[in-house]
Amino acid sequence: MWQALRIGLAPLAVLLCGCVATDAERDRAMLRAYAERHAAAVEAHDAQKAFVEENTPLPQRLEFPGVGTLVLRDFELMGTPEKAFLHTLFTFENTSGRTLRAPRVVVTVVDPETGDYSSGWLDLIAPFGLRLAPDSTYTSWLDVDTEGLHFREGWERRVRVELAP
Repeated sequence: MWQALRIGLAPLAVLLCGCVATDAERDRAMLRAYAERHAAAVEAHDAQKAFVEENTPLPQRLEFPGVGTLVLRDFELMGTPEKAFLHTLFTFENTSGRTLRAPRVVVTVVDPETGDYSSGWLDLIAPFGLRLAPDSTYTSWLDVDTEGLHFREGWERRVRVELAP
């Protein structure tokens, strides 16, 4: 009887081994495909980082009449392909000739072809809620999530300073 049971179970064991091998091969193929996609994304991300570094002369002075001057000191693409952000280190100079209440620095990542964008801002608030006096400076940084827009051809970043509402 045991002999008959072993003979009957042998084809079942071969069938199960074949299924396990097939599943393992499929899993390996899926992992290879994921690794290839990830490697391509890392390569594209690194290329965009190099592009930003090569095409952003620093320091860069941006004049905003009636508000002030923004000096970009550092501007780089950071993070990972899945979660990239633009890091902007800047100094705001109040060149308006008057006191200002919380000027707002806005950094936007834009795909000009589709109009898609991701934006972040920082209100420059002086200690104790004081206004920024003429000729005063304020240094800070702003990180803006690119939401994948940095992978699109022709993407650009825009920086502006406006008076906070």
